[in-house]
Amino acid sequence: MAGIYLHIPFCRQACYYCDFHFSTNLQPIEAMVEAMCMELDLRASFLTDRHISTIYLGGGTPSLLAPEHIHRLLKAIAGQYEIEAGAEVTLEANPDDVNRDQLDAWRSAGINRLSLGIQTFDQDRLRQLNRAHNRTQALQSIQLALEEGFTNLTCDLIYAIPPSAMSLWMKDVEQMIDFGVGHLSLYGLTIEEQTVFGRRKAKGQFQEVSENDNADQYQYAIERLADAGYRHYEVSNFCLPGRVSRHNSSYWRQVQYLGIGPGAHSYNGKSRTFAVRSNSKYIQHITKGRLPIEEELLAIIDKVNEYTMTRVRTTFGLDIRLLDDLSGGRYTQDNQAILDWMVSQQWMRRSPNGMYVTTDAGMFHADEIAVKLFLAD
Repeated sequence: MAGIYLHIPFCRQACYYCDFHFSTNLQPIEAMVEAMCMELDLRASFLTDRHISTIYLGGGTPSLLAPEHIHRLLKAIAGQYEIEAGAEVTLEANPDDVNRDQLDAWRSAGINRLSLGIQTFDQDRLRQLNRAHNRTQALQSIQLALEEGFTNLTCDLIYAIPPSAMSLWMKDVEQMIDFGVGHLSLYGLTIEEQTVFGRRKAKGQFQEVSENDNADQYQYAIERLADAGYRHYEVSNFCLPGRVSRHNSSYWRQVQYLGIGPGAHSYNGKSRTFAVRSNSKYIQHITKGRLPIEEELLAIIDKVNEYTMTRVRTTFGLDIRLLDDLSGGRYTQDNQAILDWMVSQQWMRRSPNGMYVTTDAGMFHADEIAVKLFLAD
């Protein structure tokens, strides 16, 4: 089964982590939706698997789309692929876009899973992150979604927001547990140079949370969510039984997916493609029947290292036999001593079936683990 990712490049305001194309005035939404439907036609041969099990509307703020836009996009997908019964169809939404009428419209359009960008329930910190919604809207969006039948719900939270305050982070986590939200994605606040926070930091107006405080907040979430019955199955992702994100898991399992829209990435097992990020350039190329994408053909070593990078971030485990088959035996030859060391440090464990699985302690070091296990050219 394959997946479709629709990157919707619109948002109401500059967000705290990116200054990229956040104005609906850049191009009419109708023109963008039509261009994305045309791209689906132009890229009909990219996926070898014609069965679609997940569709994800993400990127900017897909909740700005009218129901007819969503209908149009899903109809275009159905015209090219066979969408399996019970496919997971996710829409990312801002809390301030959520109301009963909108929820009904989304369900009628075919959405069966919502991803809400809550970030925090603390009013001062929402203002600091330049979020459009407030605490009341954050709380109401979850309550309304659950009441309207969106039980397959995921929410984002951000930790390590300065100034460091464990008590506020604990309240955010407890609030999610109280709601019974089935899936949570937790991200530490990172500061990039060319962002609002990055520029404030450069001027001495902003101080990041220390590494120790960052780690303490992450560790608290791991332990508290485990106590509440959540499975920590990826570095940033936690779920109650049966609520794993099928779409995101497909990325980590190297399942084929087609990304549509400006800035979207795609993968079909043989290559990766990257679309131009500019809205206007994207539409100009597509309307002329040209694909504004770059393609990277994947060598064997690329496939080995990508598999390693994604799997060590999850509890799905490294299949050493598969990696040896791909690399002609190099993986074990180069990495067995490193794997043994990882086990001794309790960063990984060896399962009875021979898989090497990252532990909760190892999740703190996932990037370091991946780098140590990469095969060199």
